[in-house]
Amino acid sequence: LRTFPTNVELVALVGMSRYAKISADDFTVVADYLQVADGHMSECPLSVSRQPADVKHVRLTTDHAEYVIEKANP
Repeated sequence: LRTFPTNVELVALVGMSRYAKISADDFTVVADYLQVADGHMSECPLSVSRQPADVKHVRLTTDHAEYVIEKANP
């Protein structure tokens, strides 16, 4: 599954003491292939699956992505 866009932005609330220590690597955003596997949806839903415990109110600037399903080469 290849998604477009390949990167998304998120907005989060974090304390000033931790602000400089937070990076994009602290978050994981996933595209839920199971919700589009039947081919009836043109966009794949996105969600945050990992975030630091002290980061609150995380939201994605977009909650969906267009997708292409590629066949794997043997």
